[in-house]
Amino acid sequence: GGGGRRKMVQGSGAPPLQAESSELERIVDGRKERLSREAFRDWDRGVKGSLTRHEATCALLEVFGVKPGQAELDALFLGAEEEGLRLARFERHCRERHLLRDRGEEGRDAF
Repeated sequence: GGGGRRKMVQGSGAPPLQAESSELERIVDGRKERLSREAFRDWDRGVKGSLTRHEATCALLEVFGVKPGQAELDALFLGAEEEGLRLARFERHCRERHLLRDRGEEGRDAF
């Protein structure tokens, strides 16, 4: 068999764990941002560059797996352009929501 010994790799050049962790976070964040953009494009009916309230509800459901509440939608559309919700604002909202959710999971894991 392979024996129980593991070969040690020396001189990989990367600082242990912390660098790997931050690299992993960047990869995960990139994936989340890509999913947000894809959801926006999926629900931007007519390719008008913005989402209606209904389309935003569906896109957020696609990204987070949970239908957004009225208060969240009200806050998201407060001050939005007449044409609807633009991609930059949608992405910023998704990024903030991911951060809040991730921090909540970290807190839950601590108990």
